Amino acid sequence: YFPDPDIPPLNLTDDFIDMMKSAFEQKNFYTTKEKLEKSGHLSEQDLGTLFNSPEAVDFALEIIDRKTEPKVAEKVLDWVINVIPSFNSDYSELSLDKADAMLSLAKSYSEGKLISSKAKEGVNSLFTNKDFDASAFIKSNITVDDEGELDIIVKKVLEQNTKAAEDVA
Repeated sequence: YFPDPDIPPLNLTDDFIDMMKSAFEQKNFYTTKEKLEKSGHLSEQDLGTLFNSPEAVDFALEIIDRKTEPKVAEKVLDWVINVIPSFNSDYSELSLDKADAMLSLAKSYSEGKLISSKAKEGVNSLFTNKDFDASAFIKSNITVDDEGELDIIVKKVLEQNTKAAEDVA
């Protein structure tokens, strides 16, 4: 390889390189913050909390990039900021592969299929149980508020437990 004789050699100082790196990182920070602010899902205080962890920021961006329903996205981000730290102070486990499970839990919660405490229990299980299956968890903890549906469930349970039902009667 022969350098072009018309191009003078570049001698970049370490200070110049550090300054450019810093400028790039600042721009990236502000671009990311602006994107999260524009999504409308987070308060200024929540943004401050979120930016304490690069993993949490990446996760929040993933949720927003998926064009998730606002109520669902807000619930997931609320869990990231307020629930997950209550049992896990290390956001490094907040990997993108957990996004689908958290979105399913949040969607079920927003549709009234899961009560808040069960949805939070599911989030906890997602991080503490490596074999956690969000679909199975939702199915086994679904909230029933239809009286007709409740009657069907009661009849089914009584039919499956006739001896116990007779003992009580």
